[in-house]
Amino acid sequence: MIPKKNKYDVIICGGGLAGLTLARQLNVEFPELETLVIEKRTFPKPIATYKVGESTTEIASFYFKEDLQLESYFKNAHYKKLGFRFILGDGKEEWTTRPEIGLASYPPYDSLQMDRGVLENDLYEINKTNGVEILDDTAITDIEINENSQDNFVRIKTDNQAFDLQCRWTIDAMGRRMFFHNKFNLTKKMDTPHNAAWFRVKGRFDVEDMVSKDNVKYRNHVPHKNRYYSTFHIMGQGYWVWLIPLNSGHTSIGIVTSEAFHDFSTYNTKAKARTWLETHEPAIAKHLENFKMEDFLRNKNYSHSATQVCSIDRWACTGEAAVFADPLYSPGSNMIGYENNCIVDLIRKDLNNDLSEQHVNRLSQFIISQNEWLIDHIQGSYPYFGHQQVYTMAYLWSVVIGWSLDCPQMFNKTFLDLNVKTQLDKENANIIFALGRMKQLFLDWHKVANNTFTFDFIDYLGIPFILDIFKRNLEPNKSLETLLEDRIHTVERLEEFAQVIFLIVIKDVFPEKLTLFQEPIWLNVNAISLHPEKWEADGLFEPKTTPRSLKNIENQILDIIQFKSEAKEKIDLDISIF
Repeated sequence: MIPKKNKYDVIICGGGLAGLTLARQLNVEFPELETLVIEKRTFPKPIATYKVGESTTEIASFYFKEDLQLESYFKNAHYKKLGFRFILGDGKEEWTTRPEIGLASYPPYDSLQMDRGVLENDLYEINKTNGVEILDDTAITDIEINENSQDNFVRIKTDNQAFDLQCRWTIDAMGRRMFFHNKFNLTKKMDTPHNAAWFRVKGRFDVEDMVSKDNVKYRNHVPHKNRYYSTFHIMGQGYWVWLIPLNSGHTSIGIVTSEAFHDFSTYNTKAKARTWLETHEPAIAKHLENFKMEDFLRNKNYSHSATQVCSIDRWACTGEAAVFADPLYSPGSNMIGYENNCIVDLIRKDLNNDLSEQHVNRLSQFIISQNEWLIDHIQGSYPYFGHQQVYTMAYLWSVVIGWSLDCPQMFNKTFLDLNVKTQLDKENANIIFALGRMKQLFLDWHKVANNTFTFDFIDYLGIPFILDIFKRNLEPNKSLETLLEDRIHTVERLEEFAQVIFLIVIKDVFPEKLTLFQEPIWLNVNAISLHPEKWEADGLFEPKTTPRSLKNIENQILDIIQFKSEAKEKIDLDISIF
């Protein structure tokens, strides 16, 4: 197959998820543009785990269904996801005794479990049907970027012929080949390697099949055997294991670790992965004996960032060719949605003769900052994975942060409008510095935790204030006035929640200091720490915001955890918050 012409408006180098979704979005928004996608593999691609990124969040689901106008396709072709599910505690414990965080029923807004092989083949057909030119089985040998509004050149080899193609915009969607990273020396590596290995098994790898049918309590937590449709995170110190159902009749299983805790060489082959699971998650390894591992892939040191991801010279990166954070909270497709929306916005401005270097650089920095915040936030938590008390509060904190601050960005495209983003950012002022304080609080807590509370099962959308945040922030087409009202509301809830978490930590670690926190309690969240000697100097007891009652959130959190009886006997509970 040879190209139909030698000049295009946009050439997308790479026909994986990032490139194909960008082609679809450009076709939806600018059907008049001449767009070419170049892919080294041949379509249809094999239905296999050659790509990671099967689990999505609400952000990515919105992008796929709304921006790409593919809601009916996803409704029929891929599983609706029953949220994230976390299994904590010691992997050697009996499965049903391990604490569980997850949804009992489907949430008000869908997320998806994507079978990547199926999806990319279907996107190929959708794009072709709608007039997008795609060259598969074609190698990209070089890209030449020119300045001063001159066309760029993409050199390809296909059918043993070489071609030089001109284009106005050139997009690197070639994944970890990272062409522009290498050409312009853009890569920023992370300090501590994090690694992953994954494989598929044929059939339904369902944890409920590991549980006695007589265990009615366990099954009733999530009726109708629907646990299977969650993205499972089975947690231990420095690692997690995923289980993801795929609509092709497979289940994806992966091992993800920090090199600081688990050497990659201990699980980087099929045989070693089985042995690793036998050591760390024996219940999963035992159930795996009923299945055949169909394929196996690995990714060493998967996280990376960049110094730049787009340019006034009309090139840009998307997908793993741009940045990659950490798969824990399934942000990969979120980032593709952000990146592709930025690229489409830049092309729109270029078509309107309104493209400025300042705007290009701002969107580039937005992508980089979003990615680096995710890396810092997620990988900073690997030391306490599996810790029942610490990870529970850290996850609940993470999910409300994501729904409060991240979801409105995609649902209302606030990151594209500098005026809107600036006004919303002003309302974040009371909580932004506290994000770092909370991150450090969790790290410090896990080192000294006394484990004074427990729980069996937590449905995180069964907590009323969290459900309110979910519904309030996952809504498109809002006015700026409504966005600002909702931001003020959710930042207030975050400020209250941070204080409730802090007081629970103090009850666990320093119960004798509870007398310092007399009703009505209202603290400076930007001074939270586990260093009592610094509280006064840091201004913990000198809040900068108007006091509000903590009772609503306090009661909701205390309803889902149980303080152990022995701890209750030792601690004076005269403080009304407890």
